[in-house]
Amino acid sequence: MKKISFKECIHTYFRATKVYNKKKRSLSKENQNIFETRLQKLESAIAIEDKKLASEEARKVSTLLNSHFPLSRAQKLFYKGAMVGVALFFAIMIRQSCFELHEIPSGSMRPTFRESDKLVVSKTQFGLNIPLMTKHFAFNPDNVKRMGTCVFSADGLDTPGVYTTYFYLFPGVKRFVKRVVGLPEDRLYFYGGKIYGIDKDGNDISHLLQQDILSHIEHIPFIQLPGKVQGIGDLAPHSNLSSATILHNNQPIAHLEKRGQNVKGTMLHEHAKDIHELWGMGGFAMSKIIHADSLYFSRGSVDLLIKHPGTKYFLELTHHASIDQGKNILDNRLIKRPQAGTSVSYIPLDNDSMQTIWSHLYTARFISNKGYLESFGHGCYNKNDRPKIKGHPEDGTYEFLDGTPYKIKWQNSPTSLIPSLAVPEKLSPDHPFANFSEEKCQTFYNTGIEQSLYVSNSSRHGIRPCRYAYYQDGDLYLMGAKIFDKESSTLTSFVEKEKEQEEKDPSYTPFIDMGAPILADGSIDKEKIEKYGLLIPKKQYYMLGDNHAQSGDSREFGFVPEDNIQGTTSFLFWAPGGRFGAPLQLVYHWYTPYKAFAWGMLFIGIGIYYGLERRKLNIIKKRASLHHRSHPLHQQ
Repeated sequence: MKKISFKECIHTYFRATKVYNKKKRSLSKENQNIFETRLQKLESAIAIEDKKLASEEARKVSTLLNSHFPLSRAQKLFYKGAMVGVALFFAIMIRQSCFELHEIPSGSMRPTFRESDKLVVSKTQFGLNIPLMTKHFAFNPDNVKRMGTCVFSADGLDTPGVYTTYFYLFPGVKRFVKRVVGLPEDRLYFYGGKIYGIDKDGNDISHLLQQDILSHIEHIPFIQLPGKVQGIGDLAPHSNLSSATILHNNQPIAHLEKRGQNVKGTMLHEHAKDIHELWGMGGFAMSKIIHADSLYFSRGSVDLLIKHPGTKYFLELTHHASIDQGKNILDNRLIKRPQAGTSVSYIPLDNDSMQTIWSHLYTARFISNKGYLESFGHGCYNKNDRPKIKGHPEDGTYEFLDGTPYKIKWQNSPTSLIPSLAVPEKLSPDHPFANFSEEKCQTFYNTGIEQSLYVSNSSRHGIRPCRYAYYQDGDLYLMGAKIFDKESSTLTSFVEKEKEQEEKDPSYTPFIDMGAPILADGSIDKEKIEKYGLLIPKKQYYMLGDNHAQSGDSREFGFVPEDNIQGTTSFLFWAPGGRFGAPLQLVYHWYTPYKAFAWGMLFIGIGIYYGLERRKLNIIKKRASLHHRSHPLHQQ
């Protein structure tokens, strides 16, 4: 039989005594004596704190109580509902006001947090939250630090699928974990995977945005080029639009209108003459690997093949979103509309270049299903479009990190009371995912970091993987790693070709290194950042995921209002590979007045609860002492 805890014994005693004193007249004299005897034995066992004897006597009293005074179905439901309600009330209060446990559902914060990591979230670092509301009792914006992690509600943000339920009962809104990149009134400018900026007073904050401990994390100013079209998600397929507003960071930055067969564009920014001038976007390109046989055969492509005979693969770079190159398109939902144009460039890839890319390959977690690749946690949207890897790889969950493939081992079953622990295990060199081939390199690169959809290898296909290219001090980077040195013949030839193209066509913007926003004396170019930097509005914050490619963040839904901020991640308690402990971020001060108040109230509540429990025990001891002298049952 299940042992009854000492606390439950005390509750059983008081409940039975109350019911007996209220209904004892309905019992015969013999049953009254039996009841009183059992209650006195339970009372004596509790008084001397004999837990084993108290458990046995409590069970007998419960049996007696249920036999003579059974609860109706309505009463049972009421008591169970009250117990659940009280437990939920305190759980919600603690989760909203002090701390909660949080599980990372996706790879948006890789490598800081990985899928299925378990975290402790502090709810008192920045202020005091109002439970079940997107508001605060109090909030101190000075406590929010650049490059610290932040937990915030998706309430009111322009992003789909944010509604959920808590405890399978209460409707709620999902919470996101991202990194705080911009504070209110900061101006940010992107270059070389880094962020430069000035605060509201014009002070250089670049050193705060480029922490040494976070140097492995790259930052990209957009998700997809040429940008998102406002309101297009609400349109029915086969619609026609004569005008469109282009969004980046969920901010309208350009307006396009169809005029006959042409598209006329207007910038909505007071300084920028074209989209790519904003926020340093012109220094970044989207990339994928194209087979020579899949090139779209234009004049430029033919010249490319003539200059590089025998080259099988090219790195396609899509860059410089532009209203001047606006055109009418028919997108994948068969909606005909204006869209900003882009420029396209190609870099030839030899076997050495492909191996360099392979050695730096990284992905989020993905599933191998009979050799077909599927996204971890999201499945595959179109089963017929899944890429397949030759060699019959074993089914399971995998990931690439810095060119090394791993298989994810789950230490516990999903039904275990202990959370499943995901342990990456390095693959053997003969595994199909570990063997390099140019074809496999192309497939894994073109499925993107996110591994969520298969991107066609054709240069004509409009969807691009979230693989980005950018310059850093003249070198060309992919996946956060230097792939082409500025002195290499491949890159110098490419840069010369881009400049020649600009000379032939003045409307063409070459993809070359324009340099960081730094003046000759080493100081930051405040004028450039004030004109073209991303301005964060008052009482709003700019949040980015560390894994920019797989992250729904401020680049998608825009700035996060102050009221949405709920706390910060403080401890990683369930993760393999030496990542246990404090997360990778600026160290927040352990003490805040809000934290002291919330935890103080929690401990006072716990103290009151245990004080009341102790009082009940003292009452029983006092009654036992009286019964020892006089024997009559104490009446409540």
